[in-house]
Amino acid sequence: MEIYRCEKCGKEAKTQKGLSVHYSMHNREERRAENEKNLVPEEIKCEKCGKETNSEWGLRIHNARMHKESSRQPSLEKGVKDTTKLADEIIKILEMPLLDDEYRLALIEYVVRR
Repeated sequence: MEIYRCEKCGKEAKTQKGLSVHYSMHNREERRAENEKNLVPEEIKCEKCGKETNSEWGLRIHNARMHKESSRQPSLEKGVKDTTKLADEIIKILEMPLLDDEYRLALIEYVVRR
């Protein structure tokens, strides 16, 4: 039986597929570390109260929550009845630690479509 060994950490796998899955874990960790190290978000300031956020979406959520402005986009009108509740759920997702950006986006899309 052939053993496949990871060149990065020495972990052994019984199959090439198992080793590929293991390598993808290294790649995810490296991307996450690189993003955290290099990501310095540009602050966007709310014109009404001066609150700073690091994205346009964050500003929309802030406006929906604090200033009762709609954060809905036209394509999201159906099924979205309470923007404040939606904004609260999205904020919780955005504040969850250790989530990949792709998984975070999938959670947000799920919440919006519910």
